[in-house]
Amino acid sequence: MFRSFAIRNYRLWFTGAFLSSIGGWMQSTAVSWIALTELTDYDAVAVGITIALQFGPRVFLLPVTGWVADRFERRKTILVTQATMMATGITFGIALLAGTAQLWQLYLISAIIGVVGAVENPTKQAFVPSLVPESMLSNVVALEGATYNTARMIGPAAGGLLLATVDPGWLFVANGLSFGAVISMLLLLRTADIRDHRTTKAASSGLVVALRHIRTDRSVMIALAMILLIGSSTLNFSVYVPAMVVEFGGQSSIYGLISSVMAAGAVLGALLAARTERPGVGRMAVAAGFAAVAALAAASSPNLVWFTVACFAIAFANITITAAVNGHLQTSTPAHLRGRVMATLMAVLAVGALAGAPALGAVVNEFGAQTSLIAVSVASAIAAALWFATRRPAHPPTPATAVPASN
Repeated sequence: MFRSFAIRNYRLWFTGAFLSSIGGWMQSTAVSWIALTELTDYDAVAVGITIALQFGPRVFLLPVTGWVADRFERRKTILVTQATMMATGITFGIALLAGTAQLWQLYLISAIIGVVGAVENPTKQAFVPSLVPESMLSNVVALEGATYNTARMIGPAAGGLLLATVDPGWLFVANGLSFGAVISMLLLLRTADIRDHRTTKAASSGLVVALRHIRTDRSVMIALAMILLIGSSTLNFSVYVPAMVVEFGGQSSIYGLISSVMAAGAVLGALLAARTERPGVGRMAVAAGFAAVAALAAASSPNLVWFTVACFAIAFANITITAAVNGHLQTSTPAHLRGRVMATLMAVLAVGALAGAPALGAVVNEFGAQTSLIAVSVASAIAAALWFATRRPAHPPTPATAVPASN
């Protein structure tokens, strides 16, 4: 399960990414809470807008971000994006501490995070596999999910505690400083051991080649359609979870606790995913069906205890779905196309967030948080049904090397 830790470069990356992810989830907890309770009068649409601004650039910058991930040295690209995110977090944190922060500033910061993240996410998705041999690819993809979600278990708990005791600006400052961990580890990597798969093709033609690869792989097409539905519904927990907490009369510390419980469910799902050598779309479908049931249970919860249990189940399903689609795309995509294909996945998730987060926020405002969870359940059930309705008898997978390099 942890065989990728035998590689020095990956151990260094794991350490830096883990520490930075803790800071990121502390800030994420603060963003949703202050947008809902401090910068607005419990306006769930504002929460949805901040999420949409963070995901929107992944769609609009798709032709560029995938090309950047495959064209430039990924380690240096991540160094630049991490430094930018550090400056952004510290700057807005200072504004909060000074008492001058306004909602439009949160929107602006969210948009900047969105642009930088649009470049960084596919670059990281393509960079991490280059730290280990191809034989460890599925293992390292699953471990990345475990790292991310273990930090998500610690970060929201710390964030919820800090929100209840100190000014939320300190969470942004702490997150800004945490990027220093990734920067330090990147500088310590042995660059000679990093497998480089950059291409020199132009951005437009490079994206066309990646989309052609996606179009010729039916399982990838189905997986992307399913993740679009999931991304517009159950993955938008930053909208419906705090709204339900408010309806139950909970405070920021309760929201942080529930976020940590969800992260525990996600860690369990990620560790189980790490045992899978060849992730498939069928696993996504089963997890989507489970997510539909869990969301319905959350909607009908009589109190915060049962709601928290349901959120654990939702998080378990979420990470199982995302680990399956991530692993399937990583293992079925040639290395020289991986950055552009993963950028496409990020864009599909972004479309889901762009459409789903504001829509769920509007449902919360008009009909209540419980109704938004019913909508989440329906969308997840449709995603599961999509695979069962379109699956065919299994055929031998087409080797990834079938797509020619475009150098």
